[in-house]
Amino acid sequence: MRVHSKILLFSLAIALLATFAVAAEKPETARPSPKLTKAPEPKAPETARPSPKLTKAPEPKEPKKSRKSKASKSVKSPKKQTNANAVKMGQIAAVNNKKDFCWFLPPNRGDKISSNEHRAVAFCTNKRVLKDAPNANLFPKGFIQSANWAANTTKAREWVQVTGRFNPDLYGLSREDGGGQYDQVAPRGAQCAGYRYWVNFIEPNEGIYCMRCCKNKLDCPRNKSHKGCRSVLGGNFA
Repeated sequence: MRVHSKILLFSLAIALLATFAVAAEKPETARPSPKLTKAPEPKAPETARPSPKLTKAPEPKEPKKSRKSKASKSVKSPKKQTNANAVKMGQIAAVNNKKDFCWFLPPNRGDKISSNEHRAVAFCTNKRVLKDAPNANLFPKGFIQSANWAANTTKAREWVQVTGRFNPDLYGLSREDGGGQYDQVAPRGAQCAGYRYWVNFIEPNEGIYCMRCCKNKLDCPRNKSHKGCRSVLGGNFA
């Protein structure tokens, strides 16, 4: 019985060995080669499109300033007249005709006539007469209200004269000022162009003036200052 079992086991072992031997002799099944995928052809680079030109935007124009109406302008107060920037110290007057003439006033606006006998300065009607009255001032506009001309053409007693009315307010002169006299002695050094003697009365209280320039001192009396224009020189004051 044991012999029979051993024979059976031996037969099984041989059968197993034969099976393994057959399996070892079988060739390996060839593995399928991997499929080759075609590489994509490189695309041609796109041509770069030119960038559009940038045009500079026009700068915005500043809005025009609206013109200010005349009414909105502030009214400037008149500058105070001073010796430094307004009044020239010229002391030469001239009496050429009823339109071109000069006479004397205080250098400071509003001063009394009689208080300035030694420092009055020349004022003239226009620039034409300044060629004969250098460094003189001009009367304020509207100051001379009328002018009347008179003259004596006799060679030995030649004289010229202008008389008329003026507005004292335009130079700040007081209408209570009785006025005074200027002549070749005072203001010192003052002259009337072309004549050796002269006399000038200014009377703010009446608003009248007179100026005479003479070749002969008898025609320009300077010792009657208290009598005024009408008594000393006469003339037309309309």
